[in-house]
Amino acid sequence: PRLVFGTGDGSSLLISLDAKTGEFASGFGQGGKVDLRQGVGEKFPKLRVALSSPPAIYGNLAITGNHSQESPSRGPAGDVRAWDLRTGKMVWIFHTVPQPGEPGHESWVSDAWRDAGKVTVWTAMSADVELGYLYVPTNTTAPDFYGGHRPGDNLYAESLLCLDVRTGRRVWSFQTVHHGLWDYDNPAAPN
Repeated sequence: PRLVFGTGDGSSLLISLDAKTGEFASGFGQGGKVDLRQGVGEKFPKLRVALSSPPAIYGNLAITGNHSQESPSRGPAGDVRAWDLRTGKMVWIFHTVPQPGEPGHESWVSDAWRDAGKVTVWTAMSADVELGYLYVPTNTTAPDFYGGHRPGDNLYAESLLCLDVRTGRRVWSFQTVHHGLWDYDNPAAPN
């Protein structure tokens, strides 16, 4: 048995502890820790990458969102990632700002998608064990109250995503606000 949690202070860690001893779990990442900044925040070393909610646990996966800065407009990616609970290796990634060639990329006009900050999951996610679906509520793009630098609908910001929990592939999504400007995050895990 293990305890798995993330840091919210910007140290950007996913930590696994042996539940019986309280020691860092051997074989998980580097000494029981995974650096959550890798792959999403290297270009912005002074901006926060953190977890504000516990990871969703499904089978052998710990699924994390990312809680990053409210501004400036460019910043760490808010991608949803699944980690192997035994090794700490990343199993899959879902880009909350679709990259070139991914569905929804066209909703980010011009290069508005490039280094777009936020579109994170700062609240809890939920999983349907029977269907194998993960429900992911996202927030808006940084900064909250100005969007002149990011034309388009900005899919998957301010959306509810349904992902295949085993692969991270999108099953469906619903965007509650297109090109959000009022910080109308989806603040609660779907029940």
